[in-house]
Amino acid sequence: MMRHVKIVCTLGPATANADMIEALVAAGMDCARLNFSHGDFESHALLARHVRQAAIKQNKAVAVLADLTGPKLRIGRFRSGAIELRPGEKFTITTRAITGDEHSVSVNHGGFADDMKPGIAILLDDGLLRLRVLRIEDTDVVCEVEIGGELSDNKGMNVPGTQLSIPSLTDKDKSDLAFAVDTLKADYLALSFVRTAEDVSITQALAKETPVIAKIEKPEALENLDAIADTADGVMIARGDLGVEVGPEKVPVIQKHVISQVNKRNKVVITATQMLDSMMRNSRPTRAEAADVANAVLDGSDALMLSGETASGRYPLESVRMMDAIIQDVENATFAQPHGHTSGTGRIGELSFPNAAAGAAALLSSTLPIKAFVTFTRDGRTAGLLSSYRRAAPIVAITAKEAVANRLAINWGVLPFMELPPTDMSEVIRVASALLVREKICKKGDIFVLVLGWPPSAPTNTVKLHRL
Repeated sequence: MMRHVKIVCTLGPATANADMIEALVAAGMDCARLNFSHGDFESHALLARHVRQAAIKQNKAVAVLADLTGPKLRIGRFRSGAIELRPGEKFTITTRAITGDEHSVSVNHGGFADDMKPGIAILLDDGLLRLRVLRIEDTDVVCEVEIGGELSDNKGMNVPGTQLSIPSLTDKDKSDLAFAVDTLKADYLALSFVRTAEDVSITQALAKETPVIAKIEKPEALENLDAIADTADGVMIARGDLGVEVGPEKVPVIQKHVISQVNKRNKVVITATQMLDSMMRNSRPTRAEAADVANAVLDGSDALMLSGETASGRYPLESVRMMDAIIQDVENATFAQPHGHTSGTGRIGELSFPNAAAGAAALLSSTLPIKAFVTFTRDGRTAGLLSSYRRAAPIVAITAKEAVANRLAINWGVLPFMELPPTDMSEVIRVASALLVREKICKKGDIFVLVLGWPPSAPTNTVKLHRL
C-alpha cells in the first residue's frame, strides 16, 4: 500500500547539499521546509533549487514550505557567551541595548517592559528556566530566578498567559515573504505567532495567492481556532512553543481537537516538533516517539514534520525512513480493519456539485473494490475534497500546473502528476489508464473512479466508473 500521510523535512546543515536532498526525496520527503529563522536568501535559494531539481529527477511533486520567523522573543548576547542562573537570585531583562552578564540581559522587543507586571512568569530556553517578575523600573524588568540553569546567547523566551504588544508579521517577515513568493516561488508560507484570524488575513494579502499555513503555538490561537481555521489555507500544530505556553500535559488533547477542526474544513493540517527527536543523536527512536508518530497518524494529520532530525541531526535519512515505516505500518493495520479508516468525515458546509461528486465517489469505494480515484484538476480542490474522506485508494490528481501539483504534495492520500489536459472523454480514459498502469497503481481488471468537471471548463460534475 502507498503511504497516505505525508512527510515534511526541515532542511539545514545536515541536509544542505544536492545529493542529500535527492536522497531525502527518495526516502519519502514530500515537502521541504525552509526555516527563515536561520540562513540567508542565498542559502534558501540554493536549497529550493536543489529540491526542485531532485523532484524533477525523480518525477515526484515536492512542495517547498517557507516558514517565516515571526516575532520570537529572544534575549541578547552575554559577554562570556553564557551565564549560570541560580534560584533566588535577582535577574533583570531590559530593552536597553546592553551586553549581558550575570545580572542582566537585553530583549529584542522594545515594548517588553510595558507588557509586563509583577507576578508574571517568564520562561527561557523552551521552558527549562523560569523567572518571576518582581517589579518594573522604566525599561527594566526585575525578576527572581525560580528555576535556574545555564542561559546562553539568543535563547528564546515565552510569557504564558500574557498578551504582548507585538505584531505577528515583522519587517523581517515581510522581506522574507516577498523573497519566498517572488523569487523562490514557494508553494506554502507558514506564519508564526498567530493569535487571530486577522493575523492570517494580513499575511494572505501580501502572499499573492500563495497558501498560508497558520502555526498554532499561542493560547490566543486556541481561543480563536475556529476563525483561524476558517481563514487560513492550512494549520500547523507547533507543539514545541505550544507546550511551553500551555504546558506539555495539555498538548495531546489540543492536538486531537485542532486536527479534528481542520479536517472538518478540508484543509491541510501538519503535526510538528520533536516527533523523532532522539534520532538527532541515535539511529533508532524511542518507543514513545514511535507511538507519538502513530498517534498523529490516527488523529488524522495530513502531514508530519521532522525538524532538527533532518536539519541538524546525525541521522536525517534514517529519520525519514523510520517515519515512513511507522506511518505505513499504522495505515496498513488501520485499512485492514473491516470498516476501513474512519477519521475522515468529508467536507462540511455548502451543498455543491463538487462536494456531492466527491461524496459519491467515496461511497462507491464502500461497495466496490476501487483501486484508485482519478481527478483532472485545475486548482486542486477536487483532490482535496476526495482527501477529506480518508479512503484507502490513492487519489491520483492530474493537472497541467506545476504549482498545483506541488501544493497537493502534502494533502493526505494524494499523488499529484503533471499531464497536458485532455480534450475529449476518450482521451481522459486513455491518459488516466496509461498513468495508473505506468505508476503500477492499477493493473488489468482493476476498477478506478474518475471525478472531474466535463466539459473541462465546468466545475466538478462527473463521477465515472471504469475497469482497466
